[in-house]
This record gives sequence, structure tokens and C-alpha cells, in this order.
Amino acid sequence: MCIRDRFELAARDSLTGLYNKRFVLNELENHLRIARRSNRVFSVILLDIDDFKLVNDRFGHLAGDDYLRQFAGLFARSLREQDIAGRIGGEEFLVILPETALDGACRLANRVRTSVEEFVLPLADGEVRATISAGVCQYESGFQDAREFLARVDQALYEAKNAGKNNVMRVSIPVPAEE
Repeated sequence: MCIRDRFELAARDSLTGLYNKRFVLNELENHLRIARRSNRVFSVILLDIDDFKLVNDRFGHLAGDDYLRQFAGLFARSLREQDIAGRIGGEEFLVILPETALDGACRLANRVRTSVEEFVLPLADGEVRATISAGVCQYESGFQDAREFLARVDQALYEAKNAGKNNVMRVSIPVPAEE
């Protein structure tokens, strides 16, 4: 097995083919260092498939896994080559968007949201339809670390869920008061 194959095995989520949690969080740390050092813009999207437990409960875990694989392909086709997408939890995904400001990240999140809403996975005993909710945040120099950055985008995801799901919410960064 060559080095590239070993890297792919270590860095990829075996179900979806997207990057795994360890890899994508490491990349987030790298992008934070680059942004701090060179004042480069980047944004992240944290998204979650709404009520995914109901898919597993109704159709079974094999159908749920099939949906996650199909979702990952649909999702990945929406991204640019330089974007980094990973599965960080059961049905939760993180996307790092280099050189992308908040408005561009929100547009992408909404495109993904719309394509997921329109996607149908046909099964022998029905069809699976789902929606996503997403939080979007742009890196700001005031963030201390990845944990704080992720907490902010997670809050936006939580607000999207509370607003009725199938929503995209952006983090509002307060402007510091002038002294």
C-alpha cells in the first residue's frame, strides 16, 4: 500500500468518503494560524441533517447509511476544489472555505440546503427526504482558538434549528466599541 493510500485511509470517513473529524479539525487549526499570520479571510459552515434519527428509526440504519453516502456526494459536488469538508459527528458536517467571506459562505450553505431539500432517495418501502440546518461563521481576529470559533458557529446552527430547521443562520460578529 502506497503512502497516499495510507493517508486516504487515515484521513477519510469510511462511510461518506469525506474527511474525518480529526483531519478537518486539524485543517481548521491550520487555517486559523494562516489567517492570524497573514490576515486571510476564511469561513466555515457547520451543518446538521434535520431529524436524521427519524430516518434510521423508520427505514433502518442501512438506509440511513445509504442516505449519508448519497448526501455526502451531493454535498461534495457543491464545493470547490480548495474547500475542505468533513463528517464530524453522526450527521454533522464541517466545511472550511478558504478565501471566502461570510456572504459567499452563506450563499453556498443555502445552495446546499436547497439541493438537499430537493433530493429524494428512493427505497423499496418508501423514500427518504431530509433537510439540513446550518450555521455559518467568518474568521475574525478576536477568536482565541478553534474551540471558540466552533462554539460561535455551533450557536448559529442551534439558532437555525430553533428557527424551524431547514435554515441557514450566520454568526453576527459584534463590532467592538471605539474607546
